Amino acid sequence: TGTTTGTPTGTTTGTPTGTTTGTAAGSTTTGTTTGTAAGSTTTGTTTGTAAGSTTTGTTTSTATGSTTTGTTTTGTTTTGTTTGTTLTGVSGTVVGYTTPQGSSGGNGLSGVNLSVAANGATLANTGGDAAWGVDWGTWQGGLASVGGNATKGATHFINSTNLTSAAQLAAMPSTLVNASYSYAGGPPPTDHMGNQGAINSLTVGVNFSTQTITSYAVNATVGAATWTGSGSGSITSFAGAGINLSGTCSGCAGGGSPTTKGTANGAFVGAAAERMITSFALNKGNQAIAGAAFLSR
Repeated sequence: TGTTTGTPTGTTTGTPTGTTTGTAAGSTTTGTTTGTAAGSTTTGTTTGTAAGSTTTGTTTSTATGSTTTGTTTTGTTTTGTTTGTTLTGVSGTVVGYTTPQGSSGGNGLSGVNLSVAANGATLANTGGDAAWGVDWGTWQGGLASVGGNATKGATHFINSTNLTSAAQLAAMPSTLVNASYSYAGGPPPTDHMGNQGAINSLTVGVNFSTQTITSYAVNATVGAATWTGSGSGSITSFAGAGINLSGTCSGCAGGGSPTTKGTANGAFVGAAAERMITSFALNKGNQAIAGAAFLSR
């Protein structure tokens, strides 16, 4: 099988009978091997093989029964915030979630750099902004854990691979002292029962000179309940333990507009802090709401 560029079987060219210009009968010739023929039959390109030998030309496939070991190319498997069964918090990941409280209630929490294990939950409401290295989603329908703690309802996250560094924040131009960020996208918020709602508005005011979050205000609705929360604090707290929020919940069980309390976390995105990722949570008794958002200025 193959192409022989030597002398056909039994024909000699200028060579006495019995003399070959290739390989004597019965020998095995191996040339350039690009595969393996069945039974280790001679493989390669021969330039004249005497009668009685087996000639195999250049093999570009593998004969039946042979085993070919070539170069196996293994692609890079990327496990980010929206793939796999485990999400590991990295710098720039913000999470909003609820944990069980009592027999049917929940406690809303927010955080940064927290590990999230899906534990049977499925990923939903995915999205992002590739230009800023941002992606988001919601783990729901399972028993996801955050930082090793069991959750209730749903777990929302936003991650960015294009965070503003501390050095870049410190080097913000003097002409940009104050900035305001507004809601630009993200997964829908949920209450402690996993009911999905909407963020009506979310704004954050920043003073880069004093390195403070001067105002944080969120308004979100789930079902018949409309939640509000506002607060302020240092950028260090915002990117760490969180800043405190307080507000009201119109439509929450108990009537009226009872006071709510909660936290918010976040991080800046882009070389000049052009964007922001944030998570928040609010609580009233054993009722809660949590969410995450992408903001622009």
